Amino acid sequence: MSRGRTRDARAACSSVRPTPKRFPEDGPDVIAAAAKDKRFPGPYLQDADQRVANDFSAYRTPHAFVFRGGKLVYNGTVDDNAEEPSAVTKTYLRDALEAAVNGRSVTVPTTELQGCGIKRKTDKAAGGR
Repeated sequence: MSRGRTRDARAACSSVRPTPKRFPEDGPDVIAAAAKDKRFPGPYLQDADQRVANDFSAYRTPHAFVFRGGKLVYNGTVDDNAEEPSAVTKTYLRDALEAAVNGRSVTVPTTELQGCGIKRKTDKAAGGR
């Protein structure tokens, strides 16, 4: 599986944008261009009211969730080096997706998150209420 993609119909990937509109650096055009550049598979969801991020208790980006048969089997980061792709030695999300698609147990079901915190609409520091 390359970059988390699979041609197998048993797996699907999507990206969610939970950041409020007042942060143009995280705007839909910027994120869409990055997704295209990085060749992210699957649909892209604008989560303007942050309902999806809140329902999943996501608090950093990226924050990956893998489900199999309606059960959460992986919750964590993408890999072990968010800063330098060439230095990645552990591909947590890819491994979890491959295990889920092939009906195996995910050997590392939870990892510590990396990345920036999700800016909530209610965060006072982010200009929320």
